[in-house]
Amino acid sequence: MTPRVQQNFDAGLWNIMGGKINVENSGSVKLNSGSGAEKSAMWLKTKYNAVDDFSITATARVTLENCPWLGGCSVAPHAGNFGLVIQQKSATALESGDYAFGGMGPNSLGILFDDPWNPTTSEKAMVFSGGDTGTALATSYDIDFLNDGSENVFRVTYSAHYKTLQVHANSGTTINENLEPKITLQIDLNTIFTQDLGYAWFGVTDSIVSGSYSIYRLKSFEIGGVRTKLSNCNIEEEGLVLGKTGQFVMDTRTSCNTFRFSGGDLWSIKLKNLVAGYEAVVGTEGIVDVGTGQYRVSYAVEQTGNYKVLATLLNDEGADDQGEVEIGSFIVT
Repeated sequence: MTPRVQQNFDAGLWNIMGGKINVENSGSVKLNSGSGAEKSAMWLKTKYNAVDDFSITATARVTLENCPWLGGCSVAPHAGNFGLVIQQKSATALESGDYAFGGMGPNSLGILFDDPWNPTTSEKAMVFSGGDTGTALATSYDIDFLNDGSENVFRVTYSAHYKTLQVHANSGTTINENLEPKITLQIDLNTIFTQDLGYAWFGVTDSIVSGSYSIYRLKSFEIGGVRTKLSNCNIEEEGLVLGKTGQFVMDTRTSCNTFRFSGGDLWSIKLKNLVAGYEAVVGTEGIVDVGTGQYRVSYAVEQTGNYKVLATLLNDEGADDQGEVEIGSFIVT
């Protein structure tokens, strides 16, 4: 499971590439200096699963600064682009070529927001894959607020079940749920992220052209995923006859009833024999996270009979607490 994690900008959490990035504080990163052509990238050191359901939400602000022009920044040229990028190339990858995505390798996906140099060309959002910026997989020109100097919010979501990528963007610091996505794209990310069970580096890139005085600041970055739904989970050995010691496998599903493709959940399992009035508890030490959405449970019981398997998610908190739920049963002889 990909937890919802608000990432602050502690340098210990990120690999910072390009030399021009300035972590101003835990809530602001200056991605470029505005002093000429620049490319930079920031990658979370922890890899996340890119073929499971996920979302990326970021807020950013584009301003013009240090403009040595008669009339100041109001007439200074602005041009550049930044991207929310996922890639399996390297923890220290840095873009090359066009846009803030070129050269990211075959196992990569980039959602770029472009503020073009030509004032007659509209700002746009684009989706690229494979480190190739020749032809966008999808483009939206409904992005007219990139360089207005205020904070803007961007969100990318992926449904592994429906194989659908959506891109949302609007002015302000929260996504307007009443607005249609800027881009909706049918794409199977299993065909892109073919290494390491789909785990990849998530991060932000930017590319500023020579002569531009645009400054890109990242104000927040959050990764989230659809959580595991206990009532949709089950055991593969449902109804089978097992021994007093043995193993069974849990298959986990999301709240959308789609299979999880990654692990990360913490569990407590109870095996309850109602007839014998007997109960055995399997703690976290007896549960192995296979890493693919499956968990292998090793158990030992003293009584024969019918057993219910009751599961609790230990990483659920507050309103997300699902309590204890029956996810299966088996017979011990």
